[in-house]
Amino acid sequence: DPAVAGWPEILEIHRITGDACSMLKVAAGSIGAFEGVIDRLAPYGQPSSTMVLSSPLDWHPITPLPN
Repeated sequence: DPAVAGWPEILEIHRITGDACSMLKVAAGSIGAFEGVIDRLAPYGQPSSTMVLSSPLDWHPITPLPN
């Protein structure tokens, strides 16, 4: 929904395969604020959440393989 893309807590939206159809990257200032985002997402389907505890490999662009 385009309205969700305008929420300030939503940083990224990805269409994915599997049981879910979308994955959202959310930044919330507290667990209570995060719970509020989850509650606001409920009309769009049954939300579930996963939290990143650490990132042992930081994001980096894909390096093309040599021909």
